[in-house]
Amino acid sequence: MAFNDYLRIILLVIILGLPFWVGFLFAVLYRKTKPKILWFTLWVLILAALIGGIIYLSSFILFDEEGFEYAYPLLSILSASLFLVLYFICFWFSKTFNIRRKIHWLCLLSIPAISFGILFLIFCVSSQYHWGFIENKTLQKEAIEKAQGANYDIEQEFRDAWRFTYSTVIFRERNDSAYYRIIHSVCSKRDDIDTVSNSWILLDKEKSTLVKELKRAIEDYKPETTSGDVLDGYGSCTVLNDYERNSQRTLCFKSAIYYGTRRAIVIENLANQIRTEPEKREAFTKHTNEEVKQKCAKKMAQ
Repeated sequence: MAFNDYLRIILLVIILGLPFWVGFLFAVLYRKTKPKILWFTLWVLILAALIGGIIYLSSFILFDEEGFEYAYPLLSILSASLFLVLYFICFWFSKTFNIRRKIHWLCLLSIPAISFGILFLIFCVSSQYHWGFIENKTLQKEAIEKAQGANYDIEQEFRDAWRFTYSTVIFRERNDSAYYRIIHSVCSKRDDIDTVSNSWILLDKEKSTLVKELKRAIEDYKPETTSGDVLDGYGSCTVLNDYERNSQRTLCFKSAIYYGTRRAIVIENLANQIRTEPEKREAFTKHTNEEVKQKCAKKMAQ
């Protein structure tokens, strides 16, 4: 950090401490001098400003225009309410404050740092929002009939940031044997320029065990939170079709590696350990990046 950055932080700390210092001063004047009604009114005005700021901050957290679903809205509001707690502590401190005691001056000078700590806590808590997509539903009868005796299927789809290329891996367990196949497509997973699909490949015992681990990781997955925002990256969706339990679970992640969402990374890594086909573009299309971009743009315009 540059020297100017440190100066800005120090200035911010002092500004955050000003309302509490001024409130403390008004409380001292209220106890020591007259007219008491004047000092008490000024103290209440600062209190009202603090309450107004907390209400404004709370409305932003609960009704964010950008559509973020904050993970801990009530905790964020409670954190903001710590400013009120500090303000009332300053009012109480004005009664016991002794100008001759150094410890009292140290407490008074520490108020800006405490207010900055509260602000930092609010930032840490309120910046966390729910990440990813989870959906649980019952399988349709048609899907069960097409299962061909499988215990379960796991479909994992990867796509680039521009949604030009798709790669779908399907893992299937049937009679304690595990298989997989991979489908590559360009522009769209349903209406594409090129599509390459291989036949079912029998997995060895080690990778069959990994398929079981992948299934457990999907079943046990719990929502994660993040505070970052990645403008570019990749996306993945994993669908578990459990034909024995007649259930389907869908998990969709956005750039899990870049966000550092641990449980989602485990699921993606397990799938990557199982699949053996290379990810090179030549494996599924002869078009260059520019050709794919132009052709996909034409399809989107139609």
